[in-house]
Amino acid sequence: MALQSLEKVYKHLNPNYPSFILPDEQYGKLYKSEQTVNKLSYAFALISHCYILPGLLDCYVFSRARRKEWDRKILGATSVNLVSKFSIDFLRLVFSR
Repeated sequence: MALQSLEKVYKHLNPNYPSFILPDEQYGKLYKSEQTVNKLSYAFALISHCYILPGLLDCYVFSRARRKEWDRKILGATSVNLVSKFSIDFLRLVFSR
């Protein structure tokens, strides 16, 4: 009530000047905006991790497949055998879900 009466007097004495804002209100608005930025940062970090992790898994699986390919090639497998083997493995991964 005291603030409302002071604001009324303040507007009466100086109508062209904008109304006063308490520092608590200013810091409250700043804190709220910081919380919003924090939530957005966490959301984008989660989205980026969900986007990156399958790619890293793919790199790991592909590097293992390359090692297996070279091992089989050294042991005497033909190119047709290698392509058919990896095609079948890929199709199993795709249609197993």
